[in-house]
Amino acid sequence: MNRMGYDAAALGEGDLAQLGVDAVRERMAEADFPFLSANVYLSGAAAGTGHPFLEGELLAEPYRVIEVGTQRVALIGLTGEAEIAGLTIGDPLAAVQEAVQQIGDQAQILILLSHAGLETNRQIAAQVPELDLIVSGGGARMTAMAEGGNGEPLILHADVSMTAHAGRRIGAGSFSFDQNGVLQAQQWQSVTLDAETPDDPAMAAWVASHR
Repeated sequence: MNRMGYDAAALGEGDLAQLGVDAVRERMAEADFPFLSANVYLSGAAAGTGHPFLEGELLAEPYRVIEVGTQRVALIGLTGEAEIAGLTIGDPLAAVQEAVQQIGDQAQILILLSHAGLETNRQIAAQVPELDLIVSGGGARMTAMAEGGNGEPLILHADVSMTAHAGRRIGAGSFSFDQNGVLQAQQWQSVTLDAETPDDPAMAAWVASHR
């Protein structure tokens, strides 16, 4: 992920459940980009993990503001609801609303990176019009094209849960905003990665060197 040049990544509930608090924090420390979540809190059950914490402390940054050209872009992370030992995952809508309020005028463009599932993200889009884009993952549904627009955030969902699904599909998008942060044009498609998709030579060589 470092080699791919990620700007940020949202913490997924599956990763948290499988790895646990300590391992997740180790991966976060190794990353050259921030892992984000506005709704994952440490709970009392996390005591003894070897990390100092406060009850109710967020596990990760809720958002990060970056510069893209002349624009300031806020990236907000959201984790899907689940029961995970040592963690409390808060209400996704309330978490996004609080993050948007905290961001205020720090950014002209607001992008939500959400693993809360398509239906939850549709509800967020309807109630948080300040968002510009929702990059949606999680759940068992997907969309063939971007949803929304005309005053509501665009929802881009290219993920669908299935056995051995990881790495089989990506969403490719291009979005143009004016100087006021208003979306002017967009192009998005869901791309299936199959045997006809060529490997990136540099990445393939790096993978081969680590086998």
